[in-house]
Amino acid sequence: MAITQAVCTSFKQELLVGTHNFTATSGDTFKIALYTSSASLDATTTAYSSSNEVSNSEHTQQQAERLQA
Repeated sequence: MAITQAVCTSFKQELLVGTHNFTATSGDTFKIALYTSSASLDATTTAYSSSNEVSNSEHTQQQAERLQA
């Protein structure tokens, strides 16, 4: 299954009930991950997975290739 562009349903529900604190100085810490096209992610994804995550060296290589193009 490919990655589907979406906002996780669980995150949208948590926004409605005020689970997350977006205050700049005292708010929650939000972390992101970059995935390859082999990852299986969609709106039902509820947890972080390291499976098919882009490694730091892969990301650096991709950035270098884009700069050279």
